[in-house]
Amino acid sequence: MVLIPALLSDGAMYREVIEQLGGMVEAQVMVLSEPTIQDNVAAVLAVKASKERLRRPGWRVSTF
Repeated sequence: MVLIPALLSDGAMYREVIEQLGGMVEAQVMVLSEPTIQDNVAAVLAVKASKERLRRPGWRVSTF
């Protein structure tokens, strides 16, 4: 699971969520520098797709 904090936020935003999930998922917080959330998500997906042609478990993007 990749968590992308809202602009101007950091990984502390998801600390409690990750703790509550425990070992159910492998969580990674990525703080990126693109100008919009959409651009940050696109950057993460592009890197992931280039590293491995995804296992295709189904991506879900949520914004708050």
